[in-house]
Amino acid sequence: MELAIARDMNEASSHGSDLHLSACRPLFDAAAHELGASATRALLHKLGAPPELMSARDGWVSLQFFERFASDVSIIVGDRWIERAVERDIDRAYRGVRARVLRFLSSPLVAYQALAIEGLRTNRVVELRVERTGHASLRLTASPKRGAPREGTLVSCRMRTASARLLPTLLGRSGADVTHRECIQQGAEACVYEVSWQVTEGRASQARDESGAKARDEVEIDGPSDDAALVLVVEPDPERRVVLARQLARRFRVVGVATGRAAFEIATTRAPVVVVTARALPDMSCHELREGLHDTPRARATAVIASDRTDQDDELLAQVDTHVSVRRMAQDLALSERRAMLGVTAASVAHQLRNPLTTLLAGLPAMRSRMRGRADPQTFELMDVMIDCADRIERMSRDLMDLSRVDREPTGVFSPSDGLRSAVRLTKARVFGAVSIDDHVQDCAPIEGRAGDINHVFLNLLDNAIRAVGDSGHIRVTAAQENGHYVTRICDSGAGVEPAAIERIFEPFFTTRKAGEGTGLGLAIARQIVRQHGGDIAVQRSELGGAAFVVLIPTLPPPAPPV
Repeated sequence: MELAIARDMNEASSHGSDLHLSACRPLFDAAAHELGASATRALLHKLGAPPELMSARDGWVSLQFFERFASDVSIIVGDRWIERAVERDIDRAYRGVRARVLRFLSSPLVAYQALAIEGLRTNRVVELRVERTGHASLRLTASPKRGAPREGTLVSCRMRTASARLLPTLLGRSGADVTHRECIQQGAEACVYEVSWQVTEGRASQARDESGAKARDEVEIDGPSDDAALVLVVEPDPERRVVLARQLARRFRVVGVATGRAAFEIATTRAPVVVVTARALPDMSCHELREGLHDTPRARATAVIASDRTDQDDELLAQVDTHVSVRRMAQDLALSERRAMLGVTAASVAHQLRNPLTTLLAGLPAMRSRMRGRADPQTFELMDVMIDCADRIERMSRDLMDLSRVDREPTGVFSPSDGLRSAVRLTKARVFGAVSIDDHVQDCAPIEGRAGDINHVFLNLLDNAIRAVGDSGHIRVTAAQENGHYVTRICDSGAGVEPAAIERIFEPFFTTRKAGEGTGLGLAIARQIVRQHGGDIAVQRSELGGAAFVVLIPTLPPPAPPV
């Protein structure tokens, strides 16, 4: 077979980190089926890739290589081979536990959500989002990731269309109807697919019956606070379910359901920390529930406790409390290690900057002195600018080293106003355009704690303010001693915080930013740090029109006068 269509790939070889090989595997295998293994290896070779790429199970390739490979095969065998490749891959990938779980749930929506979650692991080019638009319809959006290369051909579009059409067949249904509403290749911001599937009258009646049963069987109790851990109780006996839910609600938010199917739906959407389940359920065993949750990415870390009817409620509460405490300790440790790592990295960068900077600070003034009487005024003005810039870099690197002392210093007595001024100076250095920052920072009595942690809070709040105002706006920073506290207010002229989000703004993993732009941990860490220092943090409406974050930290009392 003639493979001369393969072009030189020296400028875009297979080496890259855009697509994981597991995402490319369907096309490699289908090409080998359509062309033959030897012809496919020859094509890979002409595209600059090693032949062993066909059998490799781990690694990444560039988007351009992937598109070149698929386009060349399409020229030989036609475009329909892409859909055949996706069909074989779906049948293979969803065998085993995953297929049993999907068929058991009988929900195409869950299958599409699983497709989007898989894309987060294997695709660094676009992000898939699933939005339900009706009882049997949804919208699938493929948005380019920031900084990633843009798709240059319709290969990925065809693969997504084929996957969206074929996923319902895993559940014994007919294929979905897919309409490609918007396309990146036609200048749109994202590829948008409208997906709908058929629901037979029997299934529709079953769905209505199950919806009514769910409304009758589900129990939800808010618990002591909004930030309490979520516990899922799976108990077929309605009286026992209510008793367990009320008992656990003394410390946790609780949702109670009657079946394993309902437990899967809650676990995949709300990610409870612990599942307390009866050993015998009407639709599955406790072991099957545990295995199914373990195979679900969002619920993989959920602990499962099997409860007997003979268990004492206080003992069960203690077991759940232990699991929740261990989970939170692990999360706190991970966050602490991450902050420490960032602090070490920042200090290392600042230290590396200061080494050559010392030479500049010593050499530039000496060079200026030697040029006295030999250079024109413009040269001396340029030298003054260079010396001033070197001084500013030295000041910024010193501030960066001061602010990087996160979790690496012992508790001590310090003045938070010094760290706040350093944070403001660093923030002003990164502001461009029509963004102005006014600061009125007063000195205060010292506080006891870790200076690096408090500095981390100030930097996080200032960074949020910059993001809120965008390319133009105003930020105001004020700090003063008030009634035994050091009160810091950071206000911005941005869009502010929606009233519905104010209650959750400090929850871990809650974010108002777009997908991929925030982890939802910054304000949660900030509140944890402030409370560790005996203070508190709140968000209000700013007089500038945006948000105002207020930090209160108790200061040390003045020393007693000598007797």
